[in-house]
Amino acid sequence: MEKYNSLKGKGKIYFGDATHPLHNTILSAGWIRKGEEKEVFTNSGRNRVNVFGAISIDDLDIVTRSYDIINQISVCNFLKALRERNPNGEKIYFILDRGPSNKALSVRELAKKLNIEIVFLPAYSPNLNPIERLWKFFKKKVLYNQYYEKFKDFKLICASFFRGIRKYELELATLITDNFSAVGT
Repeated sequence: MEKYNSLKGKGKIYFGDATHPLHNTILSAGWIRKGEEKEVFTNSGRNRVNVFGAISIDDLDIVTRSYDIINQISVCNFLKALRERNPNGEKIYFILDRGPSNKALSVRELAKKLNIEIVFLPAYSPNLNPIERLWKFFKKKVLYNQYYEKFKDFKLICASFFRGIRKYELELATLITDNFSAVGT
């Protein structure tokens, strides 16, 4: 994380990644009276929403976009959205995992053109990406122990969560910080 610390003050820093919530019930903790049973509704689990997102932990600026699929085209479109969010031309540092779409030549070329420097996390280190905490928070608030009968309703609920993300600002401020370290080093 020396690289992250060296970037502070040089431009806006975002951490990014995708999440792919399935249209199905995800069971979490719950209370059921002894001797009673609780019916849990489920779906096929074949449909998913693909969300690409980025978060700046300095000011909790969160940018998300939904795509039919996450590939180099959607990552390029997301880079454009990130630049539109920061139109002043200031350098953006975009910290990502080493997924194939993130490393694509078209992504790297567009990033350079948009004054966005992509910085890759070490392999197999999702614990170093604060956006993983946002995805977990999203699942807790929207997905756990919830049943959405229709996929279109599921998509709307997911989109609504991210549109109204500011109402969770106090919770996110304590959850998403730069207090992290590499595990097993």
